[in-house]
Amino acid sequence: MSEIRKQLRTYASSNIYFTLDPEQTPLLRKLLDQAEELDLRTEAGFNDLRPSFAELVRSREVHRIIDNEVNMLAHDTRYVPSGSSGTTMLLAESPTMVLTATILEERHAASHAIYSPAGNAMFGNLGPSDFPVCLHQRPANSNIAVFDKTKVLEIQPPVIIGVGEVLMLSATEHVPEYRCTGPSLMLKLTSRVYQPLIWVYDKFTGIPTMASAGNLHSSRTQMMLRTLAALEAGSPQGAPDPRSVESVATLCKHEFHFVRWGAVQTLCNIDFERGKQALMDAVDDPHPHIVNAARSSVSKLRQQGLIA
Repeated sequence: MSEIRKQLRTYASSNIYFTLDPEQTPLLRKLLDQAEELDLRTEAGFNDLRPSFAELVRSREVHRIIDNEVNMLAHDTRYVPSGSSGTTMLLAESPTMVLTATILEERHAASHAIYSPAGNAMFGNLGPSDFPVCLHQRPANSNIAVFDKTKVLEIQPPVIIGVGEVLMLSATEHVPEYRCTGPSLMLKLTSRVYQPLIWVYDKFTGIPTMASAGNLHSSRTQMMLRTLAALEAGSPQGAPDPRSVESVATLCKHEFHFVRWGAVQTLCNIDFERGKQALMDAVDDPHPHIVNAARSSVSKLRQQGLIA
């Protein structure tokens, strides 16, 4: 962990995850400066970053960053690039955006599954070759927060993204399908105004198959709620920690419906009296899936004589 912390630097309000001096990346610094000045919570503010992002895509700055990372790896066996995976390198992040470089390969096109974006995004082709991408359309009447297998994608033909070109993605409208025939490097800027869910589709039929949490924070919150419920259920200590009860009660008002419902379930497990009231309140939740689940749970508890 100490090695990773040594690598972490900041520029403006962004964390930088590469070792090359930011003075050698003026276009990236320009992008980060503008990201700090603009209101990226709005689609218009996010779209205002496109000219600076396009400049960065057409430059050689990302290539220089990667050259420097390879040099570091060749000469320091303790060095591990922070936030990177087998195909993606995290370059910078702030409270409002994430900048990554991803290798697109033919195997990405082989998968039958395609995913809706977690947030509005723009991506650019860093080369070495053009690649086709389909921007399939979500139905106009589809609510991304309410998973519905009848909301089938409108399949779109591919467009060719040339080296140095940029394309915009709307998290509520588009589902991208990359059809790579050879390796290409994609630079991607994603807004951190996350959608509640990421939908997974069959790319041949456009039919939704499942949904998952739209960001890591909400996913981990849901997991921790389940863990707390399991620990308290098996605890010989008696009454739960009052701080935990209050924290879970706060999460019953979370912005994402699956976290709210997880909190209601956990509260019922660790403090049934508080949980009963949260369950009754959930009958009037704005999300239809919670309303249905809460009504069913209340009905069962009434049959057992646990709720009046």
